[in-house]
Amino acid sequence: MGVTVPLEGKLSGEAFALLLRTFSLPEPRSVRFVDSSHGEDDLRHNYIIDNAYVLRANSQPVMTDARLCELNGLIERYRSLGLLTPRFLPAADGRYTAQADGMHCYVSEYLNAPLADDVKDSCRESLIEQRLELVCRFAARYRGEALSETRAMYSLFKLAPYDKPCGIDEKQSNFNDLTASLRESGEGELAAALERRYGEIRARLRAVWDTLPECFFQGDENFSNLCVDEQRRIIGLFDFNMAGTDVIANYLANIAFQGKFFYSDECFAEWSAEKLYRAVMDSYAESTARIRALYPFTAEELDAYRLCAKIVVISGYVNTAAFSEFLSREETHAKTVELLRLILKDFLQEEDEP
Repeated sequence: MGVTVPLEGKLSGEAFALLLRTFSLPEPRSVRFVDSSHGEDDLRHNYIIDNAYVLRANSQPVMTDARLCELNGLIERYRSLGLLTPRFLPAADGRYTAQADGMHCYVSEYLNAPLADDVKDSCRESLIEQRLELVCRFAARYRGEALSETRAMYSLFKLAPYDKPCGIDEKQSNFNDLTASLRESGEGELAAALERRYGEIRARLRAVWDTLPECFFQGDENFSNLCVDEQRRIIGLFDFNMAGTDVIANYLANIAFQGKFFYSDECFAEWSAEKLYRAVMDSYAESTARIRALYPFTAEELDAYRLCAKIVVISGYVNTAAFSEFLSREETHAKTVELLRLILKDFLQEEDEP
């Protein structure tokens, strides 16, 4: 082998060479190591070979042959939209996984293009709109097709893999954390009022959940997983670890709130609760108008979309984390309570046309 496997990784030179042969990869001219581990108990070592392939070695069985085969089918759907999307490569025996030095290994193509995350400051609005269009086009084209039993990370009621250990979906967990923070800060009455209405909204959704159209999504279209060309157009998508099935209305409601974040220290210090609330809801209304122009909701889906948006605005992770943080500060406590009361007032209203 012409190059030496990077010493930072878990794989020995012998194991690395064997894996190259197993997956029929050419002798590399360069190998770059990237550590994306989630702790010592969940090592995730990536060997980028000639900027063309990635050999992934995990201490945990993150991927199975069946899962990688399923994801390749999903990848082909994104490729049909003209996106550069790296495939997983089978070994000579048709399997997608192999073991070496106690690590679970598989190989994918490598997408060697600039990340949207690296250029977002110069064209954020355009990237947000492009991402929204991409998700809507995909949902409209592949609605109901070859769904996965794995749930996507926004999924309500039916649990995504990372939600299963705690037994509730992430939104409910986030909401529980928020109401606990409210009670700890002496706002038990507001916590109880939010709980009553939040429970009613979830009950309405649960009653229709199994009747709503679904789609198998990539699941994590953040800017660090999107690639762009020189004109800052989105041309590629990668990282399918979070891919899963979700109710389309719910998935789009989550996308509608992504990209613009108003609960920063600066905005919270300078803006009134009313202005913060209006900024969030105006942004949601703008996104909803674009989504409805791109995705053909049924009447039932649109009702569910509006209810899902109410769930996101109070229990999306970045929102709940911000509420809890600002509740804990003396100088922002009252403003946070006022903001949450405005959200509660919206909860109590029937949704008008956005």
